Amino acid sequence: MSLRTITAITAIAALALTLTACDGLMKTDTQPDPAAQQKRAAADHDAQFEAEIMVGRVEVMQDQTVRGLETLGAGRPAIAELPTDRDTYRRLYDAVERYNALNTFACSGGVASGSLCGKPPYLPLWYAGRARPNTSGTGLKTMAEEMQDRMMPLWDAVCAKAKAKTGDEHFCAIE
Repeated sequence: MSLRTITAITAIAALALTLTACDGLMKTDTQPDPAAQQKRAAADHDAQFEAEIMVGRVEVMQDQTVRGLETLGAGRPAIAELPTDRDTYRRLYDAVERYNALNTFACSGGVASGSLCGKPPYLPLWYAGRARPNTSGTGLKTMAEEMQDRMMPLWDAVCAKAKAKTGDEHFCAIE
């Protein structure tokens, strides 16, 4: 064998060993850590649970806003009753539509004013028809927090007036 052949064989062998080592490292790095997966799953489950609580709170605020509008003589907005067995994302989706209807009704009836009125409808990025929503537990929790933060000022405005009219300090008690 010539020196050139031996050098070529040595180079090929070294390259093969390097590729084998890299392949082994890649396989090691891509193997999921069961403990980490379990921890992520638990965190996602907790976030999902928190999202469901917040969505329930938003639904209660919306029901109380309807009741407040009726109490204040503004009438009852035309909002369909929704089934209770919907998934969390669907409940959030419906809460957006319901919020927009309640806000429009409260503003046109003179119950709400100022920064609540005169704005375009609330259409968050996660709302259907726009960006694909992140429906993981963490994504749902973020959406629910956003929806709750949007609903709170309208609920506060209607409830404050309803409490003043009825004298019932617990008119809009949630928890």
